[in-house]
Amino acid sequence: MASKEKPLPANAQEHAIQYSLPEEKIAQGFAHLQHFSPAERSTRANSFLLKSIIFGFCGIIVPPHIIYPIAGIIVGFIGQAARKREKYLFLGGSVTCPACSSTEKIPKTNEQFPFLHFCSQCSARGEVSCPTLSDNL
Repeated sequence: MASKEKPLPANAQEHAIQYSLPEEKIAQGFAHLQHFSPAERSTRANSFLLKSIIFGFCGIIVPPHIIYPIAGIIVGFIGQAARKREKYLFLGGSVTCPACSSTEKIPKTNEQFPFLHFCSQCSARGEVSCPTLSDNL
C-alpha cells in the first residue's frame, strides 16, 4: 500500500530541532521547513484575501445575507496580515521523547517556533524549538 505522506516541496529544508520538557530534559530531532521569499509571502497573503472575499460574497444567498460578506472581508484582511508575516511553514518532523524514549512524529502546523507538543505515548508536554533557525529569514 502506498504511503499517504505527500512529497516535500522543492524549497523545503531540513533543520535540527529540540524537544525540551519542563524537567529540563532535552531531545534532538529534525524538521522540514518550507521557507518563503518576500514575493511568495505576498502571493500567499493576497491569495488568502481573494479567496476569503469570494467565499464571503458566495454566502450572500444564505441568511443572514449581509454578515457573510462583511465577515469574509474582515477575516481576509486579518489572514492576509498573518500570512505576510509567515517566513516559513513547518512541514513536520520527528523527535525522540526524552520522558518515554518513543519516536514522536510532529505533524505539519502553521505554528511558529517555539511551540508546544504533547507526546502521543506518555502525554508529556514539551516545547519544540529550532536553534539553527535565524530570526532574520
